[in-house]
Amino acid sequence: MSKVLAKKIFAELYESVPGIASMSSPPSDEGIVTSVNEFLTILQEAHDNWNKTFNTPESDRLIIVEDIPRELVVKLNNQTGDAELDARTLRDLRIVTYSANEVPAVVSAHKYNDDGIRSLKFRPVGVYDDPTYSGYSIIRYAKDIEATIDLKVWGIDFYDIRKRSKLLREVINDSIWYFKHKGLREIVWLGSMEADMWDNKTFMKMKSEKYLIRFAEIRETKEKKLEQIIIQAGLS
Repeated sequence: MSKVLAKKIFAELYESVPGIASMSSPPSDEGIVTSVNEFLTILQEAHDNWNKTFNTPESDRLIIVEDIPRELVVKLNNQTGDAELDARTLRDLRIVTYSANEVPAVVSAHKYNDDGIRSLKFRPVGVYDDPTYSGYSIIRYAKDIEATIDLKVWGIDFYDIRKRSKLLREVINDSIWYFKHKGLREIVWLGSMEADMWDNKTFMKMKSEKYLIRFAEIRETKEKKLEQIIIQAGLS
């Protein structure tokens, strides 16, 4: 089968697929969740909005960061063995770190194994005229992704950590409408776990709050319009 004919068949099949939106102009993806990093950004925004709305005291506000600051580790592992924590150290201990695992989302309830059937490929979801080159269309594809987000709340005692974890869950639960407005398909709390993180010098404690989120990864390709593909196929 020639490349031109293959494109013609693809275009005809594409035009007949239900649920593909015809858009007059490219949609704006600014601020829309299409990755774990973008979700973490709007989580921080939701937390900031919560603080403003409820006037959360500075001492109770969470600091969402990727890693435990090195200077905090040095303080906690100081050679003197002094367990006194100053105000700045207590502020640093309000940190929430995070990690994530991602897999293609489950798209079928029919299960052939524990994971079900997963969508491994992108599917066409929209088409619009190429704003730069006439005679071309931009085809938009999407693939649903499920990510398990592990949010670790750090502190020096579990009483304080539980209070901060409760705050984190309240922020997320009350912001679900905002997350979905930003394009997040779903967010589900999977539970929590407490642990002592210590060696011969460290005395930090941690509570892990796990969430499952679903979002759509977006990809776009340029294709010649159907009319031009048919003409080229007829001339080949």
